[in-house]
Amino acid sequence: MDGMLSGNRLPRNAVKILAYIVKSGGSLRYSEIRRGLKMADGTLTYNLNLLIAKGLLERVGDTGLYRLPTKTPWLFFSEDKERLGESLVYVGLLGMMREEIEEPVYRTAISLLSREPDQSMDPRTWGLGVKPKYVYILTSEEAKTSWTGLHDVDNWILLTQDDLWDIDKVKERLLKAIEPLMKDHAVVLDSTGDGKPPALAFYEVANDRLIPLIYVHRTPTMRKLRWLISPYDIIRRLGLDKWFRGWET
Repeated sequence: MDGMLSGNRLPRNAVKILAYIVKSGGSLRYSEIRRGLKMADGTLTYNLNLLIAKGLLERVGDTGLYRLPTKTPWLFFSEDKERLGESLVYVGLLGMMREEIEEPVYRTAISLLSREPDQSMDPRTWGLGVKPKYVYILTSEEAKTSWTGLHDVDNWILLTQDDLWDIDKVKERLLKAIEPLMKDHAVVLDSTGDGKPPALAFYEVANDRLIPLIYVHRTPTMRKLRWLISPYDIIRRLGLDKWFRGWET
């Protein structure tokens, strides 16, 4: 999806094709798209090739089938919460344990992320209404071993303490871990952590790869989730907001 980095919106017909495929479950044959959108062959072929070049679609051999190459971010727009919950992967950061911190921040984030949207609150603080099925944590061995009882983490992405302060190395390690996940799962990133370099690396990866990104603000008396890149930000960036009105966050 690197072709979307310029921030330019897709042409209107490309948007219609992409939205139609997303709403149809993620894959359609050429004949189904042409029949459903009543689009001329030349226009359809041109825009399908454009979407492929942008990394937003892939063609399956000579079968005539076109499909989304990843489930992220598209599963976030599904009205089937059960389907989202079955594939949701949370990827966060973990700092060193400190006496004033009662629990690792990823547990706070997962709790807030699992809450149902509260219509009385700012949409950028809404939860997804589903609990992540898998938890991935990027940290150092030193930070990991400073905590006890972290049995709810499914996968550790470990770097040296020095590498955690290198944005490019964090990005490289993060992408290596999540790129295979994105194909079949809905990945959400959390940039909450003890240092700016890892947080910046998470933001750059989320922005480049169209991945929802959250941040958790914690004080002794308050816990608040904040979408830095919400699912609606992504569909608005692609020009799909007209087709997904339910995600206006």
